Amino acid sequence: SAYSFMDGKIMKIWEADVLPETYTDTLPGTICHIDPKTGFTVACGNGSLLIRSLQLQGKKQMDTPSFMRGVHIEVGTVLQQS
Repeated sequence: SAYSFMDGKIMKIWEADVLPETYTDTLPGTICHIDPKTGFTVACGNGSLLIRSLQLQGKKQMDTPSFMRGVHIEVGTVLQQS
């Protein structure tokens, strides 16, 4: 797994797809696309990741669409490094 931080809590990423789309004008770690059926896409330095399964600190692991039904996420949100 990989991890990042969301709202000061550790967010473990359990499953993600590497996508070729590169968001050149976007800071790495920025949520750049949201699809309620598949998950959200995060810009990387080269390409991007479609997050499919994750776990927020203190919560159980779940697929991203289920997570998004309980946690409000917006395009432009930046996941923190620490």
